[in-house]
Amino acid sequence: AIAVASAGTLVVSQAQVHPMLASLAEAGLVAKKNKGDRRVFSITEAGQDRLAAAGTVSESAAGSAKNEKPKRSFDFKFANCEPSFLKAASKLAPALSDMAQTGTREQQQRATELLEKTRRELHLILAES
Repeated sequence: AIAVASAGTLVVSQAQVHPMLASLAEAGLVAKKNKGDRRVFSITEAGQDRLAAAGTVSESAAGSAKNEKPKRSFDFKFANCEPSFLKAASKLAPALSDMAQTGTREQQQRATELLEKTRRELHLILAES
């Protein structure tokens, strides 16, 4: 689901994710709740503060050359994105994963057609500006 949600830019295994989440929970940066047979993690206020701090440019990371671009310890390209868009987009990955894992060939073909149509319509929206 992470690979799908990140459009393939982040591919991690459960063996990588679970220790990271345990470490973040131990540090108080995420909270863990059990929902049925799943564990659901959410970022805490301390985690949000740490994330915000990671996005700032530090003096040492700014570079010594005046022409050099400052390096960010955290570079999130969607930081200025409309939150409702990100929320809606994040709900797409689980649906795609479900379709890939449990959908019939016919359902997957219909989903493919819908995805292609939606992709074209999104580009048309972008072309309006």
